[in-house]
Amino acid sequence: ASAINHAIERGQIALLPQTLIEFVFVIFRKKFDRYFEAYRQRLELIETIRKNIVFVTPVEQIVACRDPKDNMLLELAVAAKALCIVTGDHDLQILDPFGNIRIVSPTEFIELF
Repeated sequence: ASAINHAIERGQIALLPQTLIEFVFVIFRKKFDRYFEAYRQRLELIETIRKNIVFVTPVEQIVACRDPKDNMLLELAVAAKALCIVTGDHDLQILDPFGNIRIVSPTEFIELF
């Protein structure tokens, strides 16, 4: 949540509609319980993101990862002219940098940006 608030303070969050939907499903996974004291906090975070995102449509097809969802995030970042992709996904992190786009963990994002 702190990386998301940091991103909102620094600029915009670009997403695809399907990445927002995936985020909603992922944030309710058991492994994220340690970050949230209450169910309500997850809902508040989703609402904060919803109010502060811009949807971007990729124009270029990229095949750099074995996972098509990861390629989709690269396409999104290129189309959005993003400075970085913030992710905990190791398959994406090993591509850092992808052109001029940094691929960083949430902790690195807060430290670097």
